[in-house]
Amino acid sequence: MRSGFLRISSTFLLLFYSIILNGQQNDVAGLVAELNNYNSDTSKVWLLIKMGNISSPDSALGYFEQAMLLAEKINFEDGFQEAKLALAYNQRILGNYESAIINLLELIKRQENEKDTLKLFEPYRLLRFCYSDLQDTSSIQYYTQKLIGLYESGFLQRTASTEKLATETYVYHNMKASSFEHMGGNIDSAMFHLRIIYEKAIEEDEQSWIGISAGRLADYASQDSSFFLMNESYSASLNAGRLDNAGRMLIKLSKAHFANADYDSSIFYSREALFLSSETQNNIITSQAYWQLYEVYNHLQEQDSAYAYLINWADINNTVLGLDKIYRIQAMNIKERIRSQEEAQAEIERQQRQTANAKLFSVLGVALLLLLLTGFYYRNNLLNKKKNQQLATAYSNLKSTQAQLIQSEKMASLGELTAGIAHEIQNPLNFVNNFSEVSAELMEELKGERLKVNSERNESVEEEIIGDVIQNLEKINHHGKRADAIVKGMLEHSRSGSGVKELTDVNTLANEYLNLTYQSFKSKNKEVHIELITDLDPTIPKIELVRPDIGKVLLNILNNAFYACAHSEFSPDSYRDHNSELKPQVKVSTKNIGDKIEISVSDNGPGIPDSIKDKIFQPFFTTKPTGQGTGLGLSLSYDIVKAHGGELKVETKEGEGSEFIIQLP
Repeated sequence: MRSGFLRISSTFLLLFYSIILNGQQNDVAGLVAELNNYNSDTSKVWLLIKMGNISSPDSALGYFEQAMLLAEKINFEDGFQEAKLALAYNQRILGNYESAIINLLELIKRQENEKDTLKLFEPYRLLRFCYSDLQDTSSIQYYTQKLIGLYESGFLQRTASTEKLATETYVYHNMKASSFEHMGGNIDSAMFHLRIIYEKAIEEDEQSWIGISAGRLADYASQDSSFFLMNESYSASLNAGRLDNAGRMLIKLSKAHFANADYDSSIFYSREALFLSSETQNNIITSQAYWQLYEVYNHLQEQDSAYAYLINWADINNTVLGLDKIYRIQAMNIKERIRSQEEAQAEIERQQRQTANAKLFSVLGVALLLLLLTGFYYRNNLLNKKKNQQLATAYSNLKSTQAQLIQSEKMASLGELTAGIAHEIQNPLNFVNNFSEVSAELMEELKGERLKVNSERNESVEEEIIGDVIQNLEKINHHGKRADAIVKGMLEHSRSGSGVKELTDVNTLANEYLNLTYQSFKSKNKEVHIELITDLDPTIPKIELVRPDIGKVLLNILNNAFYACAHSEFSPDSYRDHNSELKPQVKVSTKNIGDKIEISVSDNGPGIPDSIKDKIFQPFFTTKPTGQGTGLGLSLSYDIVKAHGGELKVETKEGEGSEFIIQLP
């Protein structure tokens, strides 16, 4: 009964806050209309901050950034700092920890320069929250001690009359509890301080602190007490408008019910958390709710639902929460260490300047310094001359060694190319020689048959011999053409670029060759159907290139892509087993990336194995059956792109497909 009541009441409370949030959006619209009526720039700064505070977190970012720009323009430091603190708070809610921490460190640096320790409390507190989310124990402890130090220095007592810090007892005991939690896990001492908060908050009906303390006490309580405390924390947090803490309690309740095998309740609380996070745009809660739903449905072996929530979890983590937590923590620790080193270096430089200034007042010191500088300059000149001579000798030796190395590489490349040419041409020549010899023997046999008297001649034998000779001649012709194609490919490969560059629309060129190559492919493979996808960037300007040459590059790469989609004999068994319904796709896309233009051709074929990935641009290397490819297409394409000052590279994963990327200046 209690569980059902809590479900109903939490649903109504969430709907209530949804209505409030919608009302806040209407309030923002009203404040936007007021903004133009303000004559004072400082008033506009405060109004922009107010608009951000009642907006959704992602919308709020724009208002805070506008407030910072305006405050900096009019040199309004208090407004700038307030907007920057609010910006960092919303970035943390959205899961953008890197930006939040950088903004808070910049804010602390400004406040430390002002020598105003009263302002440091909120940035320290928010940094501690960020590192708590990231589970960086050392940083949590560092900023916890900073906050305790502020309190014990009399900071909170001096500011207890202000509304923001009126509950200094709660703050102090909360910090002390956190300190004991992260100092070797001293749980008994941590719970002592949390109970002080909990009992005082109940006595004074402080819903916000009831929510915070009850939620933290639930982590250490027995199962029955834990459920009671989590529900109490959730209700109190909703009453106090602490929706972030309410969301965390919903996730805790879902995990607790899952551990207790109450799967329906676990699903219910996770979905409530999703609804709440969608209203507040708290991506941290959204991510945790998706993961919990995945775990429940995966445990229940409802794979469709489990997979759907897993995909949602991956999307929110990849597109919103950004880099892996470990790398973010490392990056932030590096930034803090650099900041500390810069401060220490600045202090050293300050002391050095003071010492130098004192010495400058002494005439004798100045004279001695000049004498030393003169001697140093003379000695330095001698050393520089000697170093220059050594560098000249080393440079000459380096050029000689480089020339020898280049010549050695040329000879090695020539040897490899000669071996490749000999191997490729030898195969069709062997066929031509063999079939020629067999045909000559057949003709001798036919000649002997013709010399027999009419009564002994066998016309069927003669017809069979003639048929065999005709087949052999056809094979000789086929392999002769194959050798001719290899020679032409070699000539094409070695031909110096003589084409004239012209202004070309890359999107039009890519689209033309996609359709042209596919029509040619379809004429030979009528049973194969491949989905064509284009994603062409309309901002790409016309560029100068040799149109036929780049067209040849696209033709070679597209032919390979279509072949990969149509022929799966090189794909692993697992690829065929798990992707039997996969529809073949080839995608051509273009992108303007500043000083370069990128053309990519991707397919969802079997991909290229790692064992041959480094060989695909070598001349004569091919995975196609004998007679279906010369192995010169990609090598020629690579040389054409390089001749244009560009780059051709491949990204591939076995079992998932390949992407060839052309970058042109």
